[in-house]
Amino acid sequence: MGYEVFAVIDTTVNYENGTVDTEHIIATIETFSKRRAVNNQQKLTYIYTSGLWIHGDNISEIVTENTPLNNIPPFLSWRVPIEQKVISSSNFNGIVICRGIIYGKSGSLAGLWFPNLRVVTDVLRFLLNISSYETFKIVKVQDKRLGVIYRTFQIGIFAYIIYSIIKNLGYLKKEPPVPGAVRLSLKAPDFEKALDNFTNPEYCNSDISCVYWGANEIYYPNDGPGVAFFTTRAVVKKYPPNDCNFLTASQPNNQSCFFDPKSTPYELIVNKSYIGHIEDYTIMIEHSIRGKATSIGLRNGLMDGKLVNHKGKVLKSWTNATRTADNPKADGDILTIRQILDAAGADLDAISSAPGADSRETYRSSGLVIVVVIEYINVPFKDNVITYTYYPQMIDGNEYKTVESIYGGDKSYILKERHGIRLVFQQYGSIGVFDFITLLQNIVAGFALFSLATLIVEILMLQLLPEKKDYEEWKFETTQDFDQNRKEKRKHQKPQDELELSMVYDNQPNIVENL
Repeated sequence: MGYEVFAVIDTTVNYENGTVDTEHIIATIETFSKRRAVNNQQKLTYIYTSGLWIHGDNISEIVTENTPLNNIPPFLSWRVPIEQKVISSSNFNGIVICRGIIYGKSGSLAGLWFPNLRVVTDVLRFLLNISSYETFKIVKVQDKRLGVIYRTFQIGIFAYIIYSIIKNLGYLKKEPPVPGAVRLSLKAPDFEKALDNFTNPEYCNSDISCVYWGANEIYYPNDGPGVAFFTTRAVVKKYPPNDCNFLTASQPNNQSCFFDPKSTPYELIVNKSYIGHIEDYTIMIEHSIRGKATSIGLRNGLMDGKLVNHKGKVLKSWTNATRTADNPKADGDILTIRQILDAAGADLDAISSAPGADSRETYRSSGLVIVVVIEYINVPFKDNVITYTYYPQMIDGNEYKTVESIYGGDKSYILKERHGIRLVFQQYGSIGVFDFITLLQNIVAGFALFSLATLIVEILMLQLLPEKKDYEEWKFETTQDFDQNRKEKRKHQKPQDELELSMVYDNQPNIVENL
């Protein structure tokens, strides 16, 4: 058996003539109830809410349903006939409820009794909000096209985040390495073993002949860690003793004691000559690094490394095993000068581009500069394991020359004018140790890219796809005009005393149909 429920709520009362609206509602109920009686339907039940103030200001006795109405306030006398009509009707079941004062927030009469209640309420509301959670309203769009596009972008972004963390070692707390010492030593080829097949290079048969020097003569000057100079061409001149010491000129006008290599006669000890087979000399490179914020401290003898040419190709690599296999006593990486030149893209017999070089002069004659960057980086997924890479690069347009001065005890002067290869080593890179906070920060930063997927799908949905108008209706919801609403409220607002009485004495008729 089903139920039907009808309800009418009257929330407005005209206090100048309170019977007009209510009697109109009762008359409507009477008519509707008679119609139901003709159809043999059950009577309606009408609940009318009145108030205890119809008994007046009576504090001396307890008021009950049977208390006679002997002290009715004049401004509420209209309620009595209404109540009698409700309970005496034969067409519907009438019920009258006389309630006490109802608390209706600050606008009611009871609100005057508790002036500080609003403050307490605001404090309680604030305390409740601390333990609450507010979230955005989400509109789920059922569209396969948008869903596939969105998930595809999400998968791509997620894969990129993982790749970026692995590729860039995003799980490490990194820092630039603190450069340690870079030490170089030079060794001459074993010419005695090569005598049977020994031939002079082609450049030795030109206008400039060749000489063969030991490693100590070629490596000059030894001016500190991280740099080296290897002679490729030299000329040695000896200036005979003079009447005075060149180093102790006592007066500025004592020109005879000022040394001038151009005007002072000299004796050639070594004509302008190339250093034969300079490319076959070997260099041993030793270097080390340490961390500032980490406890990392390593030398290259404990690390794996490789030599990469200017095109990115690996020319040679080292491990602990291969390093000692080449030379059990090696403390560093052994390379020939030729290998460094090849990696830097340099050719000693190419025409020099240096502005100070003579026409058709080669780099073997003018000299050149090569910068070798040593880059350090962690091995992925191996804690405290560092690897390094040599990146040599020739500086185009540069030449290099140095002059060695030797003052003899007999007051003679020897000048060794050298041109050659200048090597400059620079240590660079990023080293680190695993750090969970760093990993978490990189993951969170990567997840910010997911907003890009949302932005792209939003543009497609609202600007490009044919159903963009439909999408817009579902996505955006417009509220009522609160400005207009406030104007209407002010327009129909009652005076304060009338509003307070309406909150207390307002009638609430209801119609409820029961089985």
